[in-house]
Amino acid sequence: MAARTGASVGVAVTITLLGMLCLALFVLTMVFYGRANSERRQAEEAAEAARDYITTAERNLESVQAIADRARANRESVVSYLVREVRDTMDMAIGSPTATTADLRNRLATVEGSDANPMIEIIATREREIASLVAQLAQAQADFDAANEEREALAMRVNELSSEYDAAGQVLGGQVRDYGLQFASMEQAIQALEDKYRGEINNILDQAEQREDQLEGQLESTRRENLVLQDQLRRLRADGDPNAIRPLDEASLVDGNIDRVDAPNNEVILSIGRRQKVVLGMTFGVFSDATEIRPDPATGIYDLPKAVVEVTRVEGNFSRARIISESRGNPIVRGDVVANAVYDPNKTYKMVVYGLFDRNNDGLATAHERDDVEALIVRWGGEVVDSIEGNIDFLVLGERPELPPEPDPDAPLEVVLAFTELRNKIEAYDELLATAQATAVPVLNENRLRTLIGDYPD
Repeated sequence: MAARTGASVGVAVTITLLGMLCLALFVLTMVFYGRANSERRQAEEAAEAARDYITTAERNLESVQAIADRARANRESVVSYLVREVRDTMDMAIGSPTATTADLRNRLATVEGSDANPMIEIIATREREIASLVAQLAQAQADFDAANEEREALAMRVNELSSEYDAAGQVLGGQVRDYGLQFASMEQAIQALEDKYRGEINNILDQAEQREDQLEGQLESTRRENLVLQDQLRRLRADGDPNAIRPLDEASLVDGNIDRVDAPNNEVILSIGRRQKVVLGMTFGVFSDATEIRPDPATGIYDLPKAVVEVTRVEGNFSRARIISESRGNPIVRGDVVANAVYDPNKTYKMVVYGLFDRNNDGLATAHERDDVEALIVRWGGEVVDSIEGNIDFLVLGERPELPPEPDPDAPLEVVLAFTELRNKIEAYDELLATAQATAVPVLNENRLRTLIGDYPD
């Protein structure tokens, strides 16, 4: 019993010791495992940090191994070796050990040709250029020395020539003084001749002016005599021409009568037709009788007709015409007379047109609108001529041009020519009017002409 008890105690102690050993072993295992994990993490972190500087593949490159060998030879780490090399390179390149490659690149960007060539080639190119410039400078210096020697030689030659010229100048100066005395004598003789000829020219001019005044007087007298002769000739021709115009006889302007009035159709029948050379489109003014075709004594303007008709159909001895306008309270009646100044079955009226006209009623009379007046006369069967010669029936005058102030003597040539042309036109206007008055040619203004030919203003 006692033996079993002692054995049991030993077994229990043994088991207890084994349990404690196992527990201790477990604790040690856990401790070692924890340290192993910590060392592994540190190793991984160190490898990760090393990869920031160099990778495994880069470490095996020959160029990297060569750098590592040079670093070991200098008893330096690779990083320390590279840092020192970069500092020395920057110091040699741009003079600052703390500069970066970006600084070097920016500095090189300012150098011509650096974008396509490395720095060593740029330096070599600059050295060649410097050598070439040095050679050119040496050549230029040699040329300068040669030119300087030549200049000195020329200076000596100039001094010699200057001495010679001074001597010659003294001789020529004496000759010039002699010529001056001769010229003064000749100038006095020329002045005497000029005074003599100026007096003779003035006498000739005075005689020419007197002769011009005489001729102008004779010309004016001849012109007046010519106008009188033209008037006599016109009167003689008019006495022998049954178709000639009697300007003071308004009854001669009557061309026909109103035979019938067709009021419902706004038409009238005229007593003249194809046999009297009436044409379609011709217009006539309608008057109660021939005595109404007279100008106002105060204004010289013809009174408007009481109606205007336009031919729409032409028969043998009569024509049909529509009523264009009619005065209120004074209608067209049978027996009224019609007139158109340029219409005559037996005669074509000749007219001279001159001056400024205002056909478009814009308040501005121009020479250009004279063409419209001439076209109007031709349209109604009249003839436009250029001058009052022969058997002229009417002179149609527009407004007289106004002459501006005479331009200054230094005015542009264009202004002087325009002034001269306008003055000539005014003189021609006055001459036509004087000739018409002297030869009894009737003078019509635009209003009279339009009234007589049926082109009545609105």
